[in-house]
Amino acid sequence: RNLLLVGIVLLGLAPASCEGAARQSLHTCVMSDRLNAIGAVVESAQASSVAPFEWHIITTVAKDSVRKAIPGIPLQLIVLEDAVQSLVAQGILPVWMCQDWQAWLHTDDPDATRWRTGFSLRPYPQSRDFKHAHPLNLLRLYLADLPALQQIDSLLLLDDDILIQHDLAPLFAAALASDTLLQASCSMYHLVSLGGRRWLNLTTRSTYSDTAFLGTIGPHGYSACSEESTGGPCAPEGLEPLLVSLEAEINRREDETSASFGPRPAAPLRDQPAWNFGVALLPLDRWRARALGRRVQRWFEASLEHRLFPPDSLASGLGVPYLLFAGSVGCWREDIVLDGLGFVSSDDLEGSGVHDLGAYTALHFAGPSKPSLTGLSHQAQSPLQLATSHLQGAAS
Repeated sequence: RNLLLVGIVLLGLAPASCEGAARQSLHTCVMSDRLNAIGAVVESAQASSVAPFEWHIITTVAKDSVRKAIPGIPLQLIVLEDAVQSLVAQGILPVWMCQDWQAWLHTDDPDATRWRTGFSLRPYPQSRDFKHAHPLNLLRLYLADLPALQQIDSLLLLDDDILIQHDLAPLFAAALASDTLLQASCSMYHLVSLGGRRWLNLTTRSTYSDTAFLGTIGPHGYSACSEESTGGPCAPEGLEPLLVSLEAEINRREDETSASFGPRPAAPLRDQPAWNFGVALLPLDRWRARALGRRVQRWFEASLEHRLFPPDSLASGLGVPYLLFAGSVGCWREDIVLDGLGFVSSDDLEGSGVHDLGAYTALHFAGPSKPSLTGLSHQAQSPLQLATSHLQGAAS
């Protein structure tokens, strides 16, 4: 299966002189079961950054196979099952180990009354995929509690469909607002029609309500469920008010019981900036101080109790993180990540005014269309050449 695989870059914590700071090691972790994806993240990052990396890989692939695929680079390999068991040993039960969650995920009748309440989102069929429920996707919400990462205060999280073009070290030095728990790309695409032409237009002004991730009712989200709505897709009118209430209860209450907390979100939930993981800076020291692990547990418990989002839906895989980090997301500059390249072609980028792919630190092929990584792994193509060829092919 085409699972969502994740690469993570961890900031070294050892004291260093001013002269040595520029070459401080970047501790890197990749969670993946695809060798080509691991190799693409590692090789493009290595080739683009001055500072040395130390790679930590969480995988289901045999260790010898990973080392053979990425020769000459020291790797700390962690078996996925071992990582999960290290959480369980601390009394942390990841959501995918919950029997009720697994039964919902594998039900043959998702429309049965057991799996639906008056608040249940009926997702778009194309937004449902088992990858959204895979541990390699969900483990990123538990990273602060992994024993292997306990000494790490800050991580740069890279999805496996990322190609790196420029030095990553400056991203670690990003100044985060005091209440920021996630720094990410806030650039999204919307369908635009003009003069008989249609294209996906890149914008940096998207909000939660401009996406279909949370079941908001509106032109970019869902239509409201009616008595005639049997299978959907649609969203109950009571879903958004419930999410607003839960956000106030879960996020604020957990803040008040943790060591430190910030103000409530200034904007309503539906007006929060939309974002994507892709290239995301995670201040794990803040996650621990604000007991984010308890918040993760409560959001998944709420989804189970109210049957909010089916486990295999994008609303569960990305919508729950949207709720988890509501009011706590900072946005990268526009030239850091070019997002959503798996949805678009070179014609779409031209319509959006994107003329220089090489200007971006990272190219994120989020979406169904992924480039072949063969040329990159054999150093026959640069990330820019590979991306350009792929996008031109998508336009033909």
